[in-house]
Amino acid sequence: MPIHPTAQIDRGAEIDPAAEIGPFCIIEPHVRIAAGVRLRANVYVCRGTTVGANTVVHPNAVLGDAPQDVSYRDALSYT
Repeated sequence: MPIHPTAQIDRGAEIDPAAEIGPFCIIEPHVRIAAGVRLRANVYVCRGTTVGANTVVHPNAVLGDAPQDVSYRDALSYT
């Protein structure tokens, strides 16, 4: 499946050849994208994230970053 020419993929990312990366997606280093994954337009995948097989991610999603929830407290700061 194709990787759109406008996608920005770090050289340290692992993309399965059977994955589809849509327009304007950004993939940071140490990301793993499994077979059958479809990242539609404008998906941002943060460092160290793994996306499992056959996952479909819809436009404008951010994976692997803190949620946009104002009540969220970083769990690492409480250990």
